[in-house]
Formats: sequence, structure tokens, C-alpha cells
Amino acid sequence: MALILMESFDLYGYATFTWLLDSRWTRASVTSLIQPSSGRRSGGCLQLEEYNATTLIAYWQHLNLQIAQSTVIMGFAFYAPTGAYTPTAGFPVFLFQKGTTIATDVQFVIHRTSANALEIRATAGGTLLATSADNVVTPTSWQYWEIKTVCHASSGSVIINIDGVEVINVSGVNTQNAGSGAINLIHFRNYSNAGGNCLIDDLYLCDETGDAPFNDFLGDVEVHGNKFTSDETDGDFDTNDTSHYGAIDDLGSGYEVKYIEGDAVGEKDSFGIVPASDNPGVYAVEVVANGHNSGGGTAKFKPYVNIDGTRYYGDEVTSSAGSSDKNSYIWLLNPKTGGSWSKLVLAAAEFGYEVTELT
Repeated sequence: MALILMESFDLYGYATFTWLLDSRWTRASVTSLIQPSSGRRSGGCLQLEEYNATTLIAYWQHLNLQIAQSTVIMGFAFYAPTGAYTPTAGFPVFLFQKGTTIATDVQFVIHRTSANALEIRATAGGTLLATSADNVVTPTSWQYWEIKTVCHASSGSVIINIDGVEVINVSGVNTQNAGSGAINLIHFRNYSNAGGNCLIDDLYLCDETGDAPFNDFLGDVEVHGNKFTSDETDGDFDTNDTSHYGAIDDLGSGYEVKYIEGDAVGEKDSFGIVPASDNPGVYAVEVVANGHNSGGGTAKFKPYVNIDGTRYYGDEVTSSAGSSDKNSYIWLLNPKTGGSWSKLVLAAAEFGYEVTELT
């Protein structure tokens, strides 16, 4: 599959602010958080606090790709703050890494300069590989960035588009400066010591495999997180709420206070959504579950979508004893027709999970 993930930042639990509650992400400090109401169009976004010039802390988030990628294609809405920027400083705004240790694991980085240009450098403040024109970054305005990179010691490449306009295109360079490996982590930073927070929203991540359009830039996309709004045909799980969908933890409901729980093989639960009204088309659909295995053995379950009375299943998920994980599955196409999704189909479909094994 070429579409690896989509991220709206709309469905994480919070009261006012909270951690980024997803095993794909790793935070730097209490100031890297979900901003619940400042997304590009609606809903949440990722907020990175400004760089602290006194303590030399750069606030960041790691995106864990989980599987190393030699080619990474990604897009995201980016809100750049104002502030002081030094292109040779030790705090670039994006780092592409094979591991978590910056001293040894950085493959290449992207700097933002004081002239609001972008630079590709081998390491933080290191060898310059490419630069854009000045003023391609517009502070305090949402822009849609897309980055395509091939990680290689001699034939590496980086292409950056901003709002559909190519601002950097370099090839035949070393984008494997850690000396080996591919890209396992993407490191998002805010480097501003005078101008506030940067925001990130509407993120997608692809590789080069698979069929178009998911093996190249997708263009400016919206990623909408749809909370379930109704209980549908299947309802085998137990719940401590009058409605099953109302017991699904979201938006500050307390996590261990409300739940739905399946404790027998074959049990399933399904829910309905109301698709976002401002979304003109649907590239793909992802069903997500934040699950906890409270038993002493292994639990397995499968996501499914019920369309016109037929269930279409995604890949089985394994949850070890005591584990808590976010699990998701992406349908690129409508599994009934093999064609594109539509909002009409989404509105009528039922999305759920089925317990397939308990040991």
C-alpha cells in the first residue's frame, strides 16, 4: 500500500491540552501538544512551542514511520511563526532520521533561514545541498508543503512544493548522512526564539509503491476526523454508556471512564458517521481504534466496513496482554465496487471491529 497514514489531529482525547496519544508520535516536552481548535479549517492540529533561547530546548515531535522507507512522500499544512532564524544554527525545522539519536542518526535536514528561504543541509548547520529563493515561507499564514525524498548516499534527491509551486528540486546528493539505513523517523521542530508556535495539520504520508495517485504528490488535501455519531447493525460489545458510540473515548471523556468491550470471539460492533460537508471528494478512508487488551493473553481483531449488508474486512490486528495501542486500517477504494469512495457511500456505511481470537 502506498498510502501509509493520514492525520487530522481531530480525534485525540483532551480536556484543554494533552499529549499526542499515538504510538506513531513521540513528544519532546509538555509544550508539544494537540491544539484543539486552531486547525487549518476545523478541529485540532499539532502545536509546537517556540524554541527556548535560555534553556536551548527546541520543542519537537517525532513521527515514527514504523517501517523504514527509502522513499518518503509527504504533505502537511504548515503555519510558520515569526521570529529569529539562523540557517547555520543547530535547530533545523525538519530532520529526516534513521533513529532517535540526532548526533548519529540524521540523514538530512531542512532549515528555514532569516530570509524565509528553505535550505537542504546534510546535518544541522552542515553541508549545504540546495536552497530555495527567499520568501517562499510566509509567516503567520497556512501553507501546504509537500516533500518527496529518496534516501541514498550518492543519488539522493529532495523535492519541495509549497502551495503547488516547486521551490526546491535537487538530485544526485547524499541524503544518507547517517552512513546507512533509510528513513524511520521524521522530526518536526519549531525554531523560533521570538515569535510563537508553529502548527501542523492535514498530514499524509506515502511511499513510491502502488498505483497512482498514492505514489506521488497528492496536492493540498484535507484530512477529516469523523467521530461516530450513531450505533448501527452490530452491537455485541458491552458498554457502560447508554449508547455504544457515546462510550468511545474522545475529546476529554476520561479514557478509563467510558468504554466498549468485546470479550468473546465473533463479537462485533459498528457505528455510523456524518461525512464532512466541505470535503469535495474522498481519496481514502481510515478506520481507527484506540484499544486496550486487559486480559492476560493475546487478543486479535479485524476492522471492517459494512456496505449494503456485506462486511468487508481489513487486516487482522494482534494486541498483546496489557497493551494499549492505536490501530488503523486504510481502504484506498470502496471495497464493494473497487472504485472511488463517495460521501453518499460513507454516510450509509457502518464501520466497526470484530474480535477474532482470544488466547
